Amino acid sequence: AATTTTTTRARRDAMMVRRRRVALGALGVAAFIAVQARGAAAHASYTDAGCDARAHPSSRRGGHDAPNGESGEISFGVYWCDVDGNDEVQEWETLNTRAMPDEWRVGTSGDEYAPGRRLTLVVDLGNLGASEVLLTTSGGRLEEIGKYEDRDTSLGTMVSAVKCSDGRRANPRFRASKHLFIWHSPTDATEEVLVRVTSANGESGQFMTSSITLRGNAALRVPSDTSNSTDVPTHDNSTDVHHENSSDADDSARVFVIHGVMMFIAFGMFMPAAVAWSRFGRPGEGQPPSGTWLKWHMWLMIAATAFVAISAFVAIGEINERGATHLDSAHTKWGLALMFIVAAQPINGYFRPANAASASEKSSIRTQWEWAHKSLGYFAVAAGVLTVCTGIDALSEHDESVPVRYYTGLFIVYMFTIVGFFAYAERRKRQSPHARSSRAAFVELSQIDAALDDPA
Repeated sequence: AATTTTTTRARRDAMMVRRRRVALGALGVAAFIAVQARGAAAHASYTDAGCDARAHPSSRRGGHDAPNGESGEISFGVYWCDVDGNDEVQEWETLNTRAMPDEWRVGTSGDEYAPGRRLTLVVDLGNLGASEVLLTTSGGRLEEIGKYEDRDTSLGTMVSAVKCSDGRRANPRFRASKHLFIWHSPTDATEEVLVRVTSANGESGQFMTSSITLRGNAALRVPSDTSNSTDVPTHDNSTDVHHENSSDADDSARVFVIHGVMMFIAFGMFMPAAVAWSRFGRPGEGQPPSGTWLKWHMWLMIAATAFVAISAFVAIGEINERGATHLDSAHTKWGLALMFIVAAQPINGYFRPANAASASEKSSIRTQWEWAHKSLGYFAVAAGVLTVCTGIDALSEHDESVPVRYYTGLFIVYMFTIVGFFAYAERRKRQSPHARSSRAAFVELSQIDAALDDPA
């Protein structure tokens, strides 16, 4: 009997050592992620999700210092799109390296627009060099012209650079010393339009911002009404343009696919399975004690934690590589919260209160711990489902070809199947001769531990 007791205690000591290692490892994961998230760089186009001037950064983001007032390096120009001032799409509009003729400039003051016309906005970054920009307008709408404005290729497909339902924001994902946008001006000549742009050179350059207020003038003349007007724009050799190559786009696409698949496995498979073992795998009333359910529960949760951690590292590394902003969406905020919850569960398990003196008794603190541990686990699964859904939505924001409703619907059907299984298993459990309807009838962890310690 003494030998059996010694062996049992040795096994429990070994389990405690493993729990300690898991807890410390989870804590290290959470700390590493927090440190990594602080050092991110931010593209100007990923600072906020707003559609007006408030979308522009006013404080430090990632490696970029806050803008210091209006930048004198950035200048604006408003031009007609065509020599006749018509609204037809021209073949040269896909070329960001086109030089707009001076004769095509709208007005002479530089701050006027022709109401109700299709115009070209030129943003010249001057000595800032080739950089990305975020542009917003308070009136009119920006037009997606394909190819060069359609520049977010990080997920392997072309996505519109024009954002917001009213088309008042554009953030082309390519670097250039000059950026050209097609803009439909307001029809009301009395409307003043604020055009604001933010640029950031490299991964650590200071945010530079500038703005101009445009005023309508219905009396402005089209270029063909003036003499010596050229028919087409010429090539601008001074414009420096850099695009992402296809291999980078493919690599980035694969990274996000890996991130999504691993998160689905963690929250959609491993965690529900761990909960199922905890809920339905325990011995019932009148059955001999067994720790099999606990082993499955523990190792499934460890596997889920590992998948979540690796997936988070992959996403954080890619965000840093792209210079995007962390915690700028519901998906990333839910994801960070879940990382701490997942890391907290093994720590919570390690510090569980000791067993009661008798297997038939449980201290109030042990009962409270079990309630907290189970509630946090159920919350983690539910929040994980929400994070997967918001992840699908976030992916569609960067890649409009993603059928968000189809994938979301497919995932919801899958989760309803899981819920159906739980309902079926719960019904079978309640109908079992080894289980009663009362919650108190179920064997708890403390009873199993006490039984294992019993030399008999």
